[in-house]
Amino acid sequence: FRLVEDLKNWEALFAVRYSSYEHALQVRQESIDLAVKYGSHSEIVWRQYEMGDVHRIFGHPEKALALYDLTLPSFEKMNMPLGLGFNQRGRGDIALRERDFSKALAYYQKYLDYAEEDNNLWGIIQARSRVAMALAYLGKVEQARSDLKSILPEVHVWRQGDLTLETLLTEPICLLQQGEHEKAVEMAAFIHHHRLSWNETKQHAGEIFGRASEGLSKPQIDRAVERSKKFTLDEVVEQLIVRPE
Repeated sequence: FRLVEDLKNWEALFAVRYSSYEHALQVRQESIDLAVKYGSHSEIVWRQYEMGDVHRIFGHPEKALALYDLTLPSFEKMNMPLGLGFNQRGRGDIALRERDFSKALAYYQKYLDYAEEDNNLWGIIQARSRVAMALAYLGKVEQARSDLKSILPEVHVWRQGDLTLETLLTEPICLLQQGEHEKAVEMAAFIHHHRLSWNETKQHAGEIFGRASEGLSKPQIDRAVERSKKFTLDEVVEQLIVRPE
């Protein structure tokens, strides 16, 4: 069971990141069914929570919140900090999509607290990047940029380009806040079109691209997109790390 369940869980994870809603739902349900039949209560709860993420990422926040509410008491009862943290992350992501940035920031800060309690380095990096993103949306560009600059060397050394690309979302938001729309389009296009970007990262980058494009001419947008195609991830990260404060 363990090998089959692990493989199915990884398939479900990659489906939600790179495939369709229908595929992600199907595979995640299969992973839930396996957990119910052969697994422990904690495994069932985790898979149910992850089904909530499927619904959230593909634009169904009400269904996501229902599953977050369902699993939260179990995470609390089992004293699972990372489960509690991810639950906060999901709620923060919904608040962010609803443009309630203060609420999103509060959820992300709780996510970071739980990830640090669990000493989960992946979760700590993602939580810090989420906090920076919320700060950027709140107009706290200097603080957001400072946080981004401290996060990037840590995440990029892992060579997990997908998480690095998600972390980079803070930069086009900062550019947009500063009125540098063409540069924001350039960076958002780079993130959106990168082959390693998750579905959720692409969606977010696309939304930033749309807002940054307002008021720009088509030639300006086209030039920015063309420039973005010349970048590599290493180059983008290095430029942001070495950029003066």
